[in-house]
Amino acid sequence: MKEIDKEGVEWLVEMDVLQPNMETTRTMTEDQLRDELDNWERVRYRMEEEGMEYCFRHYSSFPEVKDEEFHLKREKLVALMNEIEQYVEDKITEVEDKIIALEE
Repeated sequence: MKEIDKEGVEWLVEMDVLQPNMETTRTMTEDQLRDELDNWERVRYRMEEEGMEYCFRHYSSFPEVKDEEFHLKREKLVALMNEIEQYVEDKITEVEDKIIALEE
């Protein structure tokens, strides 16, 4: 049995259980596929034009992209950028402290 949701997405219903999260059960229209492609192309454009750091830290969290793996990777990237930034700041402080200690 098939059902169509408010966005016009066709879903397969097996044994009266709707299974929306199973990729194999979802049939997307051409317009929906083109919208998804546009979303990915916008992400790529922003990565290239704004740079990775600004793109993911400041520009957008890209809520229009409906891809769990993308968002997990984006969050990991931001966390790693924060870690490296803090690491560099800590190393600068460490070396400055050593210089001060030598001058005393």
